[in-house]
Amino acid sequence: MSSNDFTITCLADEQESLVPLHHVFRHARETEEWPSDLQHLADDWSPAWVNDVQWRGNSLHLLIQGSSGSMFESWHAAALHARGAKYVRVRIYHGQTDDVSELFYRAGEPISRRQFPAVQMSEREEIQSLVLDGEDVRLATRIKAGASLDIEVDGQPLILKLLEYGLEKSIKAALARGIDLSPCLVDLCEFARLIVIYGGKQRASILRSLLDLTPTGAALLWQDEDFMARAAGYLELLELLIEHGADVNASISEQGSLLFDSDRYFDSQPRILAFLRKHNAQSIPPAADQ
Repeated sequence: MSSNDFTITCLADEQESLVPLHHVFRHARETEEWPSDLQHLADDWSPAWVNDVQWRGNSLHLLIQGSSGSMFESWHAAALHARGAKYVRVRIYHGQTDDVSELFYRAGEPISRRQFPAVQMSEREEIQSLVLDGEDVRLATRIKAGASLDIEVDGQPLILKLLEYGLEKSIKAALARGIDLSPCLVDLCEFARLIVIYGGKQRASILRSLLDLTPTGAALLWQDEDFMARAAGYLELLELLIEHGADVNASISEQGSLLFDSDRYFDSQPRILAFLRKHNAQSIPPAADQ
């Protein structure tokens, strides 16, 4: 079932004015209980789930999942204003139509985008927010302009979160800037799986950059069942693995060679079969079956 997701940004003249509202929504997230003066928000969006409550610079950031078709009205903004939010910005993701709309309020009344004050953030907070909000174009622009690439998002390297969120333009910009991939070697197989899943047109170039950092990485990846289940259907990725030293006949998680299980891994695509045979691949069953 689709839903409408409300990303709400609250601002006040003094950040301290938002502290009670922060407490209210933290409590609602933890207990699913809303105070009486905000209960009509939960009722209008029912079922309403508070999925995130956090400070972003001088703003309070809320992520609330509502029912399909639920809307944000002026009286909702007025209720937040009564709790200390002078300015409210609402970005609504409409699940049924897969589109996004934005609304802006001051003291509970609609205003234009230009009348909404800029949120004051450090560079780290800004980059984190752009990643978490999926703002690929804006984030790529900031990266091209020289934003730090050493920032972590939710405790993970920036490049890992870019992949997780599928931010292709930002990935391309980060690679062009020479982002350091070495932190991702700690969990090579997991990172490589994310490359295949979310790397899009950049997956081959990212994988090459990663394999250039580790002489044994290609061999390790070729033998990882989860990685190969995602990567074996991409000829350019197989070429990279062999180029970096993978054994075309290595057993994948002790389940036999890639050619042995070709239907499972790449639906026996003719061009991949031809590539494997060109590299003297053999159909080798699991050791227990030999």
